[in-house]
Amino acid sequence: MIQTTLFDTNTPTFSKLSKRSVRSPLFYVGDKYKLMPQLRELFPNNINTYYDVFCGGGSASINVNAKKIVMNDIDKKIIELHNHLQQASQNINKFIAKMHSLIEYYGLSLSERGKNKDIEELKKIYVKTYFSKYNKAAYLRLRDEYNQNQSKIYYIYY
Repeated sequence: MIQTTLFDTNTPTFSKLSKRSVRSPLFYVGDKYKLMPQLRELFPNNINTYYDVFCGGGSASINVNAKKIVMNDIDKKIIELHNHLQQASQNINKFIAKMHSLIEYYGLSLSERGKNKDIEELKKIYVKTYFSKYNKAAYLRLRDEYNQNQSKIYYIYY
């Protein structure tokens, strides 16, 4: 089991979470996002250390108010990714610029830039899978490059 401390919640920049759940940026089987309203009711008001024993995408960890959050998972790559995202989020503009650069380099879709003519055409043919059709070749190239050099942990985010 690999573990990481997610946040130092004693810092002044850490704000307490609202009642509304926050969705993890990682899509992961077994995600607790939809269960968080029910789970929160079971948590005590003052948690010193919260242990997320099967953290996966981390939805439970990012939706609990605790002084310290420790994430555990058998998959060391998911812990590496959580560590990377925590570190990278310290300079969010730089992180977003890096992600945009990778998206552009590989030719992946980026819907926040508006409609894409090719995607709109695929949408007519593949109603539910048009994004995967558009991104498949680029994703496979990114995946192959990551598998050749696994030090680029941010590639896992895709």
